[in-house]
Amino acid sequence: MAVSTNKTTHRTTELSDCTDQDLCKEMLYRVIDGQASSREEEIFGRKIENCMSCFKQYQYEKSMKDVIVSKIDKKSVPSSLAEDIIFKVKKLA
Repeated sequence: MAVSTNKTTHRTTELSDCTDQDLCKEMLYRVIDGQASSREEEIFGRKIENCMSCFKQYQYEKSMKDVIVSKIDKKSVPSSLAEDIIFKVKKLA
């Protein structure tokens, strides 16, 4: 299914017709970020089958994340840099 990313479409699909906006928005981001449990994924999957607003918002957010991820260059950092950051964070705590 093609997803339109124009501003008008996005504004009209921001869960405005959803009866569980807060819960759905939280689940949507947990699913997209890979933080949802299998049960949450199942519940959200059923939700987007029955709520066009949630389905459109999911499609939009997923498309945006896919574009961003595809544009990021993954580079290795020296282990000494990571260790130094961890040391400094622990020192501040």
